[in-house]
Amino acid sequence: MSDLNFKPILKLSPFAYYVTECDLRLFGSEKKPLAISGLVNQIVLNYCKDSETVRRTSEKITEKELENLFRRMGIKLTRSNLISFRNSSQISINKYTYPPNPIETKRLYLNVKVQDILQTYMEDESYIALQHIYSRGDKFSTAVFISALVEEYANLPMYKREAIFYSDIMNIAAESIKRNNYGDTCYLSIVTKKNKKIKMYAVEILLDEWSTFNYIIGIGVYDPVKGETPISIRISNIQKIEIVSSEKIPVIHNSQMIDELYRRIESHGVMFLGSPKNEDETIKIRLTAEGFNLYNTMVFMRPRYKSIKKSDNGDYVMTFSCTQWQILNYFKKMGKDAEIIEPIQLRERFAEFFKSANELYNN
Repeated sequence: MSDLNFKPILKLSPFAYYVTECDLRLFGSEKKPLAISGLVNQIVLNYCKDSETVRRTSEKITEKELENLFRRMGIKLTRSNLISFRNSSQISINKYTYPPNPIETKRLYLNVKVQDILQTYMEDESYIALQHIYSRGDKFSTAVFISALVEEYANLPMYKREAIFYSDIMNIAAESIKRNNYGDTCYLSIVTKKNKKIKMYAVEILLDEWSTFNYIIGIGVYDPVKGETPISIRISNIQKIEIVSSEKIPVIHNSQMIDELYRRIESHGVMFLGSPKNEDETIKIRLTAEGFNLYNTMVFMRPRYKSIKKSDNGDYVMTFSCTQWQILNYFKKMGKDAEIIEPIQLRERFAEFFKSANELYNN
């Protein structure tokens, strides 16, 4: 009753195909692009136990509970009537069908751990309903089952998909935080996808205010000479992570520094804590009336202003205390409706950006 194919071709809806293509770019790196097989392997390994695709068709009553039930009914529990009970109680769920106008993936290569999971679903008596629903003809189909699993994955919000793919990294970070909370001080040694090495005393895992990505927050050291600072690192920007317990690591965490960490999160957001190379600074920007309207409607990545003053001509002069990186990513979209007044270095960066764009379109 199984079609054990470890090199299946999936059939996905256009939406699910688009989401997986986006995640391949996001979870990969410039030096190591992610293949569809790598993404699907992680989905099967880290999502099956939480998936409706599996949970709604797995056994919902234990063998001990069935034995007690049958005893009250005066029936002896045997393997055959156990199978019959599970079969009759759950087999009524409709078969899964491929979405209309599906897009086919490339042929996948499933790793040994994934093969073991699928082998269990195909052969274990606990999954008779699963074998019925995700079948093609009279055989459980690897391709049909994984297609359904990926369809469900694609409808999850970004932060959940990130947590599924980076489950191992999330677990290591969570273990480090747990040990720190119990007083067994340890640190995370992190290598980012841009090969930046960071030592970090992890405090918590938080979502950004738009519930898009997961961040490890804590006290980190980019460079021992420059010392420690409150930092946040997005989970999907991490290439390698491990827990290190050593008194030699030059991080001296303290309550004042942790208070400063949360102060920065409250004032800037978890995405924009800065680093020793890019500390907060006062930034002054003039917005037209249209620019001010855009500021009030474009909430994603929006910096929080410290002061605001309306000019006689209807413009708004706003003061921010945040990283230049956040300003660059947010206000570039406003074009002529946002003018950087200070610092001069940032003003020049904007001027160069728009000058090069102008030259491109005038050639």
